[in-house]
Amino acid sequence: MTNWAILPVKPFSKGKSRLRSVVVPDELEKLNRQCYERTLEVLSQTPAIDRVLVISRDKKALNLAVDRGCMAVYEQSTSNLNAAVRLGLEFITYRDPGRVLIIPSDLPLLKPADLGQLMTRSQKAESEVFLVIVPDLAQQGTNAMLLSHPELVRPAFGRGSFQKHCAQAVQKGAELIVYLNRDIQQDLDTPADLEKMKFLLQRQPVESTL
Repeated sequence: MTNWAILPVKPFSKGKSRLRSVVVPDELEKLNRQCYERTLEVLSQTPAIDRVLVISRDKKALNLAVDRGCMAVYEQSTSNLNAAVRLGLEFITYRDPGRVLIIPSDLPLLKPADLGQLMTRSQKAESEVFLVIVPDLAQQGTNAMLLSHPELVRPAFGRGSFQKHCAQAVQKGAELIVYLNRDIQQDLDTPADLEKMKFLLQRQPVESTL
């Protein structure tokens, strides 16, 4: 069975709007690109992931994905995160259904070992239908989730998404596995997050840690 990873990406000039009060536009675009490239590198170095699918309306992001041997789907119109993820899930459903990891590009501490450990959680599942999910540090949002098949849950990213995704899995009778990993739980959303992660303004190797 194929292990997919879906990586939805906003245009580099549009992402991380909550940081615009502390980062000038050119630097913010640079930061968004660095985070994205680093995430692609981490995914490419994770042996358990067979295929990476990037969803974006930023042609630069799509070209970078193809250059790294990933698959890319262009969003035809402006959409939100949930619509982008649905597009990726539909693509996988019709092309090669398998397990699907949904991961954002704003996890600055993410390493291949973290994703490898997340993927192995599925091997401990007692059911063939399961959801492995990693919340953010506040345990409100969803920072990563591994679906046993692409139609298991409907993407509900946003406020309270962790609870919403868990509830959908339970309603479908899926085995729910909550995986707490601080590297995956630490995202980059607010000026406070950025203050802790200033090293991101300079490219770091994927195995670096604080």
